[in-house]
Amino acid sequence: MGIPAIAKKFSMVTAGAAFIALGVVGFPATAITLNQGYDPGLESGQSRPNSNSAAAAFDSVAATLGSVNVLDFENLTTGIYSTLSITPGVTATWLNPNSSAQSVSDGTYSLLGHNTTSGGSKFLSIGPDNPFNPVSLTFSFENPIQAWGAYFSGVQGIRGKYFVEFTDGSSQSLSLAENDDGGVQFLGFTSAGKSISSITIAGQAGSSGYMGDIIGLDDMRYVFAPSEPTQSVPEPASVLSLLVFGAVGASSMLKRKQETKA
Repeated sequence: MGIPAIAKKFSMVTAGAAFIALGVVGFPATAITLNQGYDPGLESGQSRPNSNSAAAAFDSVAATLGSVNVLDFENLTTGIYSTLSITPGVTATWLNPNSSAQSVSDGTYSLLGHNTTSGGSKFLSIGPDNPFNPVSLTFSFENPIQAWGAYFSGVQGIRGKYFVEFTDGSSQSLSLAENDDGGVQFLGFTSAGKSISSITIAGQAGSSGYMGDIIGLDDMRYVFAPSEPTQSVPEPASVLSLLVFGAVGASSMLKRKQETKA
């Protein structure tokens, strides 16, 4: 069974560049609601209408599933990490972290990613130490989630493409928008009722052969999955079968009683 086409509604703000994508992405056996907005070429502190609109839309949908938890990383210590507990029950793991770009950063050069928190300064950095080696950042959740989103900055496709990957019963992969001048974008999705134990932002080779650019991630948010699975309801045919079986049983008992009296 092939993957159906992605259904998205685009609102063009700068022709061919900025967009807001709101819609349902269909995959075999599951479907997710995607909210993605992109403002290319922006620097830290500049207005980002598309990204913020997508974030607001995500928050609205996610709030119907439960409390939306937001992490701005301002309490973390800057430095280079391979693994870091960013909050109780949530661990971040970097593959091939860059030795010159801090994993938890307060840098301000826009093409290397930057903070998106109002009044803040810190964000998480993703980028390879060796640009030709695989690169990724994985968030592991002790308690599974059913919705996730974050702001991304500084994504330049020529140095490698990035995808948000996860499993909610099916393998899912969502691509980040890219531009030679970087910019800011929000990408978030909901997968109602599903259980997702990890989210990976993974790099793939671009036209240069690089596996990934140095980018930033900030203001991550998520909603926990239901603690108990939804109870299944018997199908009408099953209920009818039970009623028929009961009627036949009652008829047999009545017939035996009549034969006994005779």
